[in-house]
Amino acid sequence: MKRKTKNRQGQITASSGKKQTAKSAVQLSRDEIRHISSRKRKRRQKHIRLVLYTVLLLCFIAVAIGLSLTVFFNIGQIEVTGSAVYGEADIIKAAQINIGDNLFLINTSGSAKRIADNLPYVGEANIKRKLPSTLVIECTSTREYAAFDCQEGYILIDEKGKVLSTNATVLREGVAYITGACPTGATLCRTVEFESAETLQNITRILSAVKEANIEKITSLDIADISAVTLMYDDRIMLKAGSLVNFEKKMLRAVEALRNEEQRNASVKGTLDLTIDPYAYFREGKVERTTPPTTHKESAKAQTDAP
Repeated sequence: MKRKTKNRQGQITASSGKKQTAKSAVQLSRDEIRHISSRKRKRRQKHIRLVLYTVLLLCFIAVAIGLSLTVFFNIGQIEVTGSAVYGEADIIKAAQINIGDNLFLINTSGSAKRIADNLPYVGEANIKRKLPSTLVIECTSTREYAAFDCQEGYILIDEKGKVLSTNATVLREGVAYITGACPTGATLCRTVEFESAETLQNITRILSAVKEANIEKITSLDIADISAVTLMYDDRIMLKAGSLVNFEKKMLRAVEALRNEEQRNASVKGTLDLTIDPYAYFREGKVERTTPPTTHKESAKAQTDAP
């Protein structure tokens, strides 16, 4: 009987120990739950603060943008540089920009294009903002490089083919009279048109090479045969360039050869052969004049488009 009682007491003791262990485990789980809940609550509060700060920042930015587009940064001064042909008023009018317009609402590239599209002797225009209230218009002037004869007068173009005049009566010094190509269309401030796009490419390449070589006295250009191009220098020296192969290098050789010949005789006449790379051969003698009269034969009283 005593043994049984002892066993029961042992069972009771073991059972009591298990209950205490389970109770401790339950108590630990509740602490963890409280800790997790606390962390979630802190994260939620942090997220709410972040959203609030973001909304406030966006409101501030919106107000700042609204003020900058309505109250601040309005144009108070327009500066124009680089134009030797047109006055400031003409350029500003072509740009369609007014004092009081907002600096950030104007389309600078569109305004710059309008200047070049409406003023023939402006080759390029660039518009910059200078805070807080100044707009700077930088113009690059262009000039007449070549001319074509037509019934109304001379069509004048720059080295890129931009039409500067459609009825000029006077050819200024340094303007090359082009033969062997006839424009099919010429609109002021637009690119001159030919039946073949290759013709325009050839002409602009020749004129650009002449400009880069700094040859300023080309008076005529014959491109009737693109494999036998000839240029007249100062109406007294014919440059036989041949084809357009290495044309840029040929013009550089021509500069040096012309300088050498003019150092010996400033009024020398003759032919400079550039067809054999990399040489330049000069033969003195008279050459046939291909430059037209300085005034148009049929429109002596018409006015040129040039300002």
